[in-house]
Amino acid sequence: MMPFIAADRRRRIVRERTKRQGLQYHSIRDLRNGHIIKNVTRKGARKLWNYAIQQHEDSPVDAAKVEWQGDVGMISSAKRAGKVRYDLALRENGSLRVFYGVTEDGMEGHWSAFVQEE
Repeated sequence: MMPFIAADRRRRIVRERTKRQGLQYHSIRDLRNGHIIKNVTRKGARKLWNYAIQQHEDSPVDAAKVEWQGDVGMISSAKRAGKVRYDLALRENGSLRVFYGVTEDGMEGHWSAFVQEE
């Protein structure tokens, strides 16, 4: 399974996915304290989590379509909730990590190359 991250200031990562009785259940790790929130569904997720889960389930990332600069890349950007939000990718140790809903505040270091003027 490809790890993906709902990247916001609260730093939570969606790590696992299981399917039971036709529903997808996700486990979300809070990187601030290491706690794992289990059994999160698309319907029960908070807005950012819901977006990340929806994208992960419905639109798997094709690494060949990512705009890469080294090992960091931009999948897409769109204005949502009054801010430009970025879906990003990171190639790391042979795997692909995906970050959803990143605002300009989180675009530091190599990520800043993808910031667009509003």
